[in-house]
Amino acid sequence: MALTGEGRGTVAKTLLANTFGIESRCFVCAPENAAGLRQPFYLDEDRGTVVAEFAPKVDHSGAPNYAHGGVVMAILDEAMAWAVIAIQRRFGVTERADVEFFRPVRVGIVHHV
Repeated sequence: MALTGEGRGTVAKTLLANTFGIESRCFVCAPENAAGLRQPFYLDEDRGTVVAEFAPKVDHSGAPNYAHGGVVMAILDEAMAWAVIAIQRRFGVTERADVEFFRPVRVGIVHHV
C-alpha cells in the first residue's frame, strides 16, 4: 500500500508493526490485533516524515459524531513513536504528552496526521 500526497505525487513506504523487529500486537497499528485500531502509518522518505490518514469510525466516538479524545491521542502518540522508529531507527515510548485540541475530530471523514 502507498499513500499519495495531495497534489505532491509523494509515494510513501508502509510502516508495519514489525518492520524493525518491534512487537506486532500494537493496539494502534498492528493489523493482526483484532481489538486495536489497525491504523497504518507511512514513511515519506523524501520529507523525512511519518504520515497517516485517520478516519475514525462511529465506534471511536466520545460525544456523538466526534472521536473520543483518547483515541485521537493514541493516534498522535503512535505517529510520534513511528517518527522515532523510522527516522532514528530506535524504539521510544512516550514520557509525557500535553495536547491542546483546537476543535473536535469528526467521525466518518479522513483526517491527515
